[in-house]
Amino acid sequence: MSPLTYLAVFVAVLLVAYIALSYQLYRRAFVPDRPVPLDDFTFTPFEFQADYEEVDLVTASPPTG
Repeated sequence: MSPLTYLAVFVAVLLVAYIALSYQLYRRAFVPDRPVPLDDFTFTPFEFQADYEEVDLVTASPPTG
């Protein structure tokens, strides 16, 4: 093969690697993970027979006017 062919193959491989890495970076940064069934699986104090206390939180209302 001629040196020009090697250069073309090298450039093509670099381009494919760049596109693949860009795609992976985009997916990690902007596409949320798929939900799995255990995402909504939580435990409450009732299920563990733990002592708990219900609390009402009162915050200051914002000033009007």
